Amino acid sequence: HSLPSLSMSQLIKVVFSHSVNVCVSSQREDVGRSFFCPLVFFRFLSSHENSDNLSCYKSHLFPLCFLHSLSCRRCIIVGNGGVLANKSLGLKIDDYDVVVRLNSAPVKGFEKDVGGKTTLRITYPEGAIQKMEQYEKDSLFVLAGFKWQDFKWLKYISASDGFWKSVATRVPREPHEIRILNPYFIQEAAFSFIGLPFNNGLMGRGNIPTLGSVAITMALHNCDEVAVAGFGYDMSSPNAPLHYYENIKIVAWKIFYKCYLR
Repeated sequence: HSLPSLSMSQLIKVVFSHSVNVCVSSQREDVGRSFFCPLVFFRFLSSHENSDNLSCYKSHLFPLCFLHSLSCRRCIIVGNGGVLANKSLGLKIDDYDVVVRLNSAPVKGFEKDVGGKTTLRITYPEGAIQKMEQYEKDSLFVLAGFKWQDFKWLKYISASDGFWKSVATRVPREPHEIRILNPYFIQEAAFSFIGLPFNNGLMGRGNIPTLGSVAITMALHNCDEVAVAGFGYDMSSPNAPLHYYENIKIVAWKIFYKCYLR
């Protein structure tokens, strides 16, 4: 309980000092710290049906992401916030070694503000891009999964029950362009970084972290330099865009929150 007295830089150094593999490998030890995801994930893969159907994917899904091969890892996590709009940060974002984007946030048409480079696109199934033309040519598709439906979706890439919204039925990626994010980062973002209810390690309503916090957690463990862009909202500007890629205003979100989420 002494950690809160530390400075932010000291806190980050203590909590995120050890390296954790970015992606799941074929060794269970890589996700050994995770309380809930390994059982769900490995039970799904070890069943006879799933083992047969995923055999062609396994050799590509499991290799570690390439971050460890970089001598100095300069990473930026690009959020989806409207604070990026009209800021012309594209060139600065593209200057980083690793550019991480989240869910379905588009790049095409917004390069001036958000850049055109994508190294990793981390997504929950519900957030995966559904318009094929919006996928970048050179990027890894990284699934962030914590429930069995997530891994079932990866196998079939089709609509199924168990999701709170429609999901993509096609991902234009070859097996070698797909990875599974180490579920340890979802756990740590939820319970250690943000402090969401632990609930015996069960993920559900009320303790699922935002993907941005998961990506930042991953980067703090694996990058030498971590920058963020596109996080936070300017609540003093109600007519500012909620996201950089759409016209919904912050005032609309505030009204929704006031009416439905209080």
